[in-house]
Amino acid sequence: MGVYLSCGMGDIDYPFQVFYFIRPTAANLAAYEKWSGSELQNQTWLGDLVDEVFKVELVEGNTMIIPTGWIHAVVSFFLHSPVALLIARIAYAD
Repeated sequence: MGVYLSCGMGDIDYPFQVFYFIRPTAANLAAYEKWSGSELQNQTWLGDLVDEVFKVELVEGNTMIIPTGWIHAVVSFFLHSPVALLIARIAYAD
């Protein structure tokens, strides 16, 4: 069993991070393989191709263990001037 360990959260001053998880079923992994590296990434959110997506919001001081094999993505909300407006628009749309 593999372990993914990231200790950087304490060193980075993000207000919060959002993780999205997809269960590693045969169907979900096949959908990920088809989507990953294809033109689908520009047109389709992977979450629309799988059975379920779990959203986890972490704040500073939280600890999370990611089970081996789970497909995941992280959004870090760290604002700096070149992308601040874009991040605000995405967060508002969510």
